[in-house]
Amino acid sequence: QPDDGRFTVVLDPGHGGIDPGAQNDETNEKNLMLSFAQTLADVLRREGVEVVLTRESDTFVALESRVAIAHRAGGDIFISLHADNLRQGGAKGATVYTLSGEAADKATAQLVARHDRSDVVAGADLSQADDQVAQILLDVTRAETTPRSVALGRALSEGMAATGGPMNKRPQRQAGFSVLKSANIPSALIE
Repeated sequence: QPDDGRFTVVLDPGHGGIDPGAQNDETNEKNLMLSFAQTLADVLRREGVEVVLTRESDTFVALESRVAIAHRAGGDIFISLHADNLRQGGAKGATVYTLSGEAADKATAQLVARHDRSDVVAGADLSQADDQVAQILLDVTRAETTPRSVALGRALSEGMAATGGPMNKRPQRQAGFSVLKSANIPSALIE
């Protein structure tokens, strides 16, 4: 619980608008995840949690914009929601992803290379900082956030398993998904 007593969860229903995501007959991922995110938001709000959705309707939101929405909302955690439809192979059940170390390093380098850094770390405007200073600040911030993201991923995975949710054989993984690259908001992607 943050010091101010306010806890904000940013839910990111994957895909949207022109990007339907995975499809199975008449069902597509973008609509399924929006419906799920809205239901989950209602449950969390009843528990006193502040919830922000990166999209409230069937609209396309760019990946970087999803993270920027979380920053502007002062999100304490960011959870991106996805569903897949594999017609081949034996993969099934939920998987929770957090950012891989290699992807984090690349993300930091890309963020430093950009001119508009004001959304990178909430509360710190890096737009006037030179690249070396910005790199150091981002590395320090990410060093604190990475273990919190891993703990979030573990809590989500263990919580879903405890309630009987079908889980993948390897439910906790790391990847370089763009929506996980916030330097200062613990983030996880559920697939």
